[in-house]
Amino acid sequence: MHKKFSDFFENFRIKNDIDQRLTVFEYDFYQTKGSLKIKVIFSDSGLMESFENELVDLPSGIRKKVKLAVLPDKKNMFGLINVCAASIVSSASFKSCMLTQSLLGEKVDILQISGDWLRVRCEDGYIGWVNSSQVVLYTDKEISKWENGRVFLFRDTIGDIKESLDDFSVSLRRILIGSKLPYLKKKGEWLKVKLPDNSEGWLKNKTELKWLDEKGKSIREKIVLTSMKFLGIPYLWGGKSPMGFDCSGFVQTVFSLNGISLPRDSDMQFKFAKKTVHSMKKGDLLFFCKNVISHVGIYIGNKRFIHSRGFVRISSFDESDKYYDKYLKEIFFESRSVI
Repeated sequence: MHKKFSDFFENFRIKNDIDQRLTVFEYDFYQTKGSLKIKVIFSDSGLMESFENELVDLPSGIRKKVKLAVLPDKKNMFGLINVCAASIVSSASFKSCMLTQSLLGEKVDILQISGDWLRVRCEDGYIGWVNSSQVVLYTDKEISKWENGRVFLFRDTIGDIKESLDDFSVSLRRILIGSKLPYLKKKGEWLKVKLPDNSEGWLKNKTELKWLDEKGKSIREKIVLTSMKFLGIPYLWGGKSPMGFDCSGFVQTVFSLNGISLPRDSDMQFKFAKKTVHSMKKGDLLFFCKNVISHVGIYIGNKRFIHSRGFVRISSFDESDKYYDKYLKEIFFESRSVI
């Protein structure tokens, strides 16, 4: 029974091109009253209906043992990330692999609750688990009120939210570039902000990235300038913050800060972007491939590009350039654009 059902399940996944980074589609064998059962979980009711219709292809003895369930466990339940960068991991355990990160103030959809772990869908659609200690739960009415308030986009690389208007007062939370919080009032160079747990603190608005608001710069120039702010930040699998970036998290963050939403992973970004008909322009995405798309960077001009590999760095296709990278030149696939 195990193999027959496993083969059926996998064939359905392939046939329907199910991306399990964005969709919950899994099964588990369990015992109840001495009988072996199969529970299949979905995050898409339409997908569950299609699966149920195709169960007729299974022997009736197996079909009767299958129980279907659709997430979320509870409707209209949301969460707000309450730490500077929450780790979104592959399973409900601190030992599991980090898939991505969600920043302070980011809304997540709560799909499932298991002990002190929450299965969530991030704003970019990515699904994973986060420990409940890093999230504040909200109802749909509460989240609507949060989203409709005045929001401040933090544009410095890293900052601290203080208990009072004093650099030496207690730090309530660290905040990273790209985080959005409601702000209550302004006093000099300080902003009073509200945190997801409803506590309030003061944030100094240094606005290091003033060029984001400058007129006269093209979106491509802004993307290049944004990317250069992160030079030297270490590579971190699943990272999308100044605490560490993976290649696609770096690209996603740079574009997000310029008002352009991209999918999370490099293969997704490749499908999302359009093939360029022009020669490479600043801000184009460069994709690298060994059998599959496995790396992405941003073209910054003069045959150079910026990317996260080991750390955020500049590399070049030009053999005479000190930043020349022979390996990446060899596996370069193509340039694409989202601008």
